[in-house]
Amino acid sequence: MAYEIIKPNKTVINLAKSYGFDGAEYGGNWGNYNVFNPVFNDPDKLAFIGDPILILYNRKEVRIATKWEWQDYIREHEKKDEE
Repeated sequence: MAYEIIKPNKTVINLAKSYGFDGAEYGGNWGNYNVFNPVFNDPDKLAFIGDPILILYNRKEVRIATKWEWQDYIREHEKKDEE
């Protein structure tokens, strides 16, 4: 299933930077949110070891996904990949 690529706005980028990343890339939709994956510009930087960090954005808020939310997002996208 194809989806529209959405560029992160300054609020999303600033949240990614506050976690030590250089920016964010669009990863898809989940519920009422656009989901962004924090990224480094330098490919030699290691992202994280541990729980994934996903940025959830809608016109009302921008925030980091909770454990339940990122697990649900991953499950949904694994199902879509299998189709």
